[in-house]
Amino acid sequence: MAIEDLAAQIVGEQFGHVFPPRPRPPLPDVGPRTAALRTFAKFLSTFIFRRTGPEHTSQTIAFQVPVEHIFIEQPDNVESLAYPSIVVVPGRGEYITGLGGAVIEDGSFNRFGQGTALAMIAEYVEDFTLEVWGAKRAERRAIMAGIETAMFNSDESYRLRIQMPDYFDAVASFWINESEVIDDADTAKNRRRGHFYMTLDVPVVQLISVTEVRPYAYVIDP
Repeated sequence: MAIEDLAAQIVGEQFGHVFPPRPRPPLPDVGPRTAALRTFAKFLSTFIFRRTGPEHTSQTIAFQVPVEHIFIEQPDNVESLAYPSIVVVPGRGEYITGLGGAVIEDGSFNRFGQGTALAMIAEYVEDFTLEVWGAKRAERRAIMAGIETAMFNSDESYRLRIQMPDYFDAVASFWINESEVIDDADTAKNRRRGHFYMTLDVPVVQLISVTEVRPYAYVIDP
């Protein structure tokens, strides 16, 4: 079946249907979830963690988790991870929509392309696990303490809010619900992990074609 035939079966007008007709903006290469987690990973990679130094000293040792060691999806082989690492273990997401159709975002007209605007479609909410991996106890403790401090560092709320330059400058929110330190058989192999059980809340937007309406009136003399 041709695309034109399939599109003709859609009931109602599609977003971005304008007159005179013009091509629709191209489909995005990533969705809001991926954009939010990539931005979050870059944010985490800027942290300078400090782990406890040698015994009987007050010295601490600075280290970072490079962005290539932060995975927004489960890596192919956890056994070969380079430590320290941080891994996102995904959960089930929910799309929360309001009544009626999409809402055009104020101030978005022509911002991301001539004759376009952003339509607010839904809110995407996902509970996920942020898994921290360290080779030593002090390394794991330092990463978990640093992330905890950063997540509660806003003077406005207990949510971390990050602007996403790769997703129309929308703002994603992250917050911690629970945490857990895990000691199991991997501990003896210098693979120590901890969990943050977190929530992601990110807007789902769509770039659509729009036409500016300029109303005017004629006054006709009787």
